[in-house]
Amino acid sequence: MKENKKILKGGQSTASVIQFGNTVHRTKSANHNFVHTLLQFLQKKNFSYSPKFLGINEQGQEILSFIQGEVPRRKILTDNQLILSIKILRAFHDCASLSDLCNGHETICHNDFASWNVIFQNEEPVGMIDFDEAAPGRRIDDVAYFIWTFLDLGNEEFTTEDQIRKTNMLCETYQLKNKQDLTIAFLKQQNRILEKRKNIVTNSSNSNLVEFSKGAIQRIESSIKWVKENQKKLNA
Repeated sequence: MKENKKILKGGQSTASVIQFGNTVHRTKSANHNFVHTLLQFLQKKNFSYSPKFLGINEQGQEILSFIQGEVPRRKILTDNQLILSIKILRAFHDCASLSDLCNGHETICHNDFASWNVIFQNEEPVGMIDFDEAAPGRRIDDVAYFIWTFLDLGNEEFTTEDQIRKTNMLCETYQLKNKQDLTIAFLKQQNRILEKRKNIVTNSSNSNLVEFSKGAIQRIESSIKWVKENQKKLNA
């Protein structure tokens, strides 16, 4: 009996992501050796939130276990959903920090743990996906990326007071020790993605990706402005 084949949509960077039953076949990233080793380490440590690396298919794609659920891309999450999500990030950092892959760094950063890379079941987060950009780094950088993207900092639909409140809530939940460096981490991550999007606009031949990146550039620049204007409040 032939397995059901389903093309998974929503990503902006992976060229091919196809579900076959309980597995996902996707194009390997340039970072695939590191990612596969990391996923195997997480599996050995019984970290339950990441997909399992199952091998390479005949087309050279990586095979991962499929995490059932939905991706709340650009969805406004409740305080409880945000808290549960950042607890997953903390658990990942704690587990990954035990790996030799850290190579002297604090932990392994996911570097793209945003709402488009978290899986929800019954309105609660149950998994994290897309480890293509994972690399050794500092916890605060991943926390800053999480807060920036999950809260959509700088979005004028939300009040500054509520954004600051949620930022403090998430830092306390994670138990972030160096919160005074948070603004620096925000700007580091925002400028990292800004340069990535500008490079795509300049060099990519994918018209859809170029148009998406143009919109992303405007959102990122607005967020950078917001962070700079609220620096003292964020670091308080």
